[in-house]
Amino acid sequence: TLDEIGKMTLPESVFAGGIQRIIQRRLDHIPVWSHEMLQAAAVYGRQLDLEILRLLYPDIDIERWLLVCSEASVIDIVDEQWRFAHDRLRDALIETLETNDRQQMHRRIAEVIEQHYSVANHASILAHHWNLAGNYAKECHYLTLAGQQALYSGVYKEAITCLDRAMMLLEHFGGHSNLQRERIRLKQIQGEANLGLGAYDV
Repeated sequence: TLDEIGKMTLPESVFAGGIQRIIQRRLDHIPVWSHEMLQAAAVYGRQLDLEILRLLYPDIDIERWLLVCSEASVIDIVDEQWRFAHDRLRDALIETLETNDRQQMHRRIAEVIEQHYSVANHASILAHHWNLAGNYAKECHYLTLAGQQALYSGVYKEAITCLDRAMMLLEHFGGHSNLQRERIRLKQIQGEANLGLGAYDV
């Protein structure tokens, strides 16, 4: 009742429902022709990579697309970097994708990065997208590369995190003739990272 205003907080369901309506209202202003590209941008991350979007959708006028999405307050620009106006908008777009479609979108993004970028500079990003695409062999490969880069940069904890996951994936999804060699190589890199942290007993 009106008497309760200021004395109690809104129920979570009312708050969540109001937010959802705002999100849906904004997304309803996005024309059909631009929707898939917006989903791909959401799958990629909070920050938009316009070059990757151009490569994924060469037939779409990206300047027009940016204008449409920004006028709907779905994306905005901060410090000259386009991004989603809110994480909930991005989450809502991702949820509109079926699991298989979402995996295929991650695969397409990873393939574009592999084809047009230096994989050495995008190892962590590639590991992330191949993980969500369900390709654990490729995730293992890029995690190993990311772990090596972190090791050489002296970021030992990050290196160990990457390498531990890579070893787990290798043990579960390796299954190739060079498995033993890969295991030895990975353990050697892990040892160097633990040595850098002073973890001599690991």
